[in-house]
Amino acid sequence: MSAWNYWHVYNHMRNIYLSTGVAPSRDDLLNKFAELDSRQIDEGIEEFDLAIGNRKRGEAG
Repeated sequence: MSAWNYWHVYNHMRNIYLSTGVAPSRDDLLNKFAELDSRQIDEGIEEFDLAIGNRKRGEAG
């Protein structure tokens, strides 16, 4: 069992988004949290989308 969960994914996305204005891509998250089940990553992404209210992911602009 991993020490990480969807909440860590959400917080990572939030921190990157607040720092850069662009959320990390799903591929970036799959690489960073490789030990997590992809469902946990998807839950973190969904939580981020609900909290931030948009789908800015990957490229700026």
